[in-house]
Amino acid sequence: MWLLLLLASLLSADAPDRPETRWVRGSSDTLTTIAGYAVVGYRDAGTGGMDWTLHGGGTHGGWEHHQLWMTDAPLSARTTLPVASEAVAFMMDGDRNDGFATFLVDGQEVGTFDMYQRSLQTLVVEGLPLRRHTLEVRMEGTKRRRARADHLAMYGGSALIREVIAAR
Repeated sequence: MWLLLLLASLLSADAPDRPETRWVRGSSDTLTTIAGYAVVGYRDAGTGGMDWTLHGGGTHGGWEHHQLWMTDAPLSARTTLPVASEAVAFMMDGDRNDGFATFLVDGQEVGTFDMYQRSLQTLVVEGLPLRRHTLEVRMEGTKRRRARADHLAMYGGSALIREVIAAR
């Protein structure tokens, strides 16, 4: 029995850690800090995608340079961050007409979430290898029954660097 436990322990030690995700309050295109991190290398998602490339045949709109609105699936938005980091952020917004979205970092799915009434929230993804990351948000085209539509609204995304407090 102890041999099986030792083998399981060794195998799990070599397994790559899955990134951790958490939603935090606060989201916009003007954030400078969030969840104890400095926002660096921000990539703006506004009308037409701006710093994000849109993929798929779905329709989109936006609120000038503030938000990208994905209104019909299939549609996704992708960007590569200019700064290496071990954590990233997806700055999102949600109201009564938002549906489900899948979030990917470096092509790996980190979660699918219901964006219904998820107003001014940021998805923080931690535990990533230190490098430049590619972020992607996919509109799923599905929604909860109470939602008026299956849209997505996003401000953008960024690399996150742990804030350092200098000691005197």
